Amino acid sequence: PDTFYVLDTAGVITPATRNHIISRNDALFALCGAQVVVVCVPSTEGMGISDYTLQLFNKWGIGSAEKNNGVLILLSISDDNYWILQGKGLEDLLSSGTLKQMVNADLEPHFAKKEYDAGAKAMFDSVCAHLASVYNVELDTWSGAPGPYTQGGTDIREDSGDTLDIFIWAI
Repeated sequence: PDTFYVLDTAGVITPATRNHIISRNDALFALCGAQVVVVCVPSTEGMGISDYTLQLFNKWGIGSAEKNNGVLILLSISDDNYWILQGKGLEDLLSSGTLKQMVNADLEPHFAKKEYDAGAKAMFDSVCAHLASVYNVELDTWSGAPGPYTQGGTDIREDSGDTLDIFIWAI
């Protein structure tokens, strides 16, 4: 996308939420290298949502390459499903159990009512607040220039599919 932090091909994110996600990510990335990307798609087109999320996460290289500290929030609207994936560097700092609590409190109530924008924003804010806390940074006081919208990390999962891409290219 034109901005790395938000991709909304489903048309459910408002401009205000989009701008909020971008500005918070600018601060988060500048202060600790973490990135929280929000993607809303109409469908994963038959692909399992966890596989879809993993492939997108690895292809984009979300988070700092050194810290593997990215998070991807994926909403698949017509599939009526979502998936949150954290980088390996966050598995202890932002555990799956913590993510599940955030989902239950912040995303699921909105998602069930088809309030996708509100759910995405609430989940994004929870993840950002948690990361700011564990990295001991203050996002509200950051006043730097917007950061580059570039892929920060590298493949952090073993089954990234890169071997297949290289094999196909070689043929």
